[in-house]
Amino acid sequence: MTIDTIRAEIKRIEEAKAFAREVFPNTVFPNVVKQPVWFGRKTVKQAEGRVALVDTNSDTLFAIASERYNLILHEEIVQQVVQATKKLPEYGEPKFHISLPYDGAKMILRVNFPMKKEEVKVGDEVISEINFRSSYDLQWKLRSDAGLRRLICSNGASIPVRGKQFGYVNRHISTLNLETAIKTMEEGLIAYSERTGLWKQWAEKQIEEQGYNEIWEALPFSEAERNKMEELPETGSQILLPVALASHSLTLWDMHSVVTQFVTHNIESEARKADLEPEVGRVFDRAFEGRLRN
Repeated sequence: MTIDTIRAEIKRIEEAKAFAREVFPNTVFPNVVKQPVWFGRKTVKQAEGRVALVDTNSDTLFAIASERYNLILHEEIVQQVVQATKKLPEYGEPKFHISLPYDGAKMILRVNFPMKKEEVKVGDEVISEINFRSSYDLQWKLRSDAGLRRLICSNGASIPVRGKQFGYVNRHISTLNLETAIKTMEEGLIAYSERTGLWKQWAEKQIEEQGYNEIWEALPFSEAERNKMEELPETGSQILLPVALASHSLTLWDMHSVVTQFVTHNIESEARKADLEPEVGRVFDRAFEGRLRN
């Protein structure tokens, strides 16, 4: 690298950081850099081909990676995604939400498009949502997935929908530039439009006791949390799971709505939410396909 190239790269990164902090002024982003790795007791040596990913704000070590590891900063993703939405005016004004669980080691950037609205059942509307996930701890590659957000309450309950029916599952992105971000969101919005019918099928799929218990066995919740959800009225319809089950009126969509409502509003840890959301989506996908036991 020449001096001019290095200066240009530093300028690009600083601009991305400033941009992200303007979009999310109340968010504290980790300041992650690559540092050499040293090892040994009597004789200290530098580990060849390895680097440490360190948050210099807190001296937190996120991971040890190959020196060829492509470090993509959270702020770079924010910048490219926000700028990409400006190239998609036909989808309306987007809304952005960011969470940085595990002390910033992971990032979830959600982009909602309120104009992309559908009604799953009477009085139950949803809008499209594209999620971008990345991490510094090497547990998540940079990925995107398409989902939805229910409009039952002011905060909304995020409902990630994954599985082969959706046709847009955890799209891996090796890097993110403006063109890739635009293409990624366009693909997710097309998938959302094409697969809205799936959720309408969920609203028609009745659950009986055996299926109900199988879903609970597969879901990643404690018995105490299950009890809380069974006492939790679904916002909007006000149904209670045991009552709807007993009257043979419980649908997969209703149960899914109660569970995701609990995750959104009752789980305080952003880190646990990040882990629960995709797992909940997978369980209900399998339930829809009738393959929980497989």
